[in-house]
Amino acid sequence: MAKTHVDARAICEELAARSAEALLSKDFESFLSMTQVPTTVETFDGRRQLRTRAEVKETFEGVCDHYARIGATDIVRSVIAAEYVDGTIRGTLECRVLAGQILVRAPFVIYSTYVEEDGAWKVAESSYVCDDAPSYTRALSHGPGARPTASE
Repeated sequence: MAKTHVDARAICEELAARSAEALLSKDFESFLSMTQVPTTVETFDGRRQLRTRAEVKETFEGVCDHYARIGATDIVRSVIAAEYVDGTIRGTLECRVLAGQILVRAPFVIYSTYVEEDGAWKVAESSYVCDDAPSYTRALSHGPGARPTASE
């Protein structure tokens, strides 16, 4: 049976919801189960390959710290498009971060590539198109020690 864009969308939607929940609950093991290692993250600040579980955990903790600092209570990721490309899935998502009913920052886009590994789909690479959250992009792009500046 041929794989369709509907199947690709469903996979992206599931991973988007599960990874958002893992970030909000600081559940690294759940997050890791959806992440290929090595994995690549990219922002306007740079591109970084996380080669080990420890590097993924450091970045995960930095992003969780950012969400806690801004009072995030929900991360809503909506799939804009998803398709199969050469055995992978490429997905485009819009991300909204909320504190209660309040949007705490401008929505941004994430482009991700998903691969199937041992029967499970995982995020292999993500590009975050976000230019108004320096502590968030610093946590993604610069790794350990990337902490907010006094103005954040």
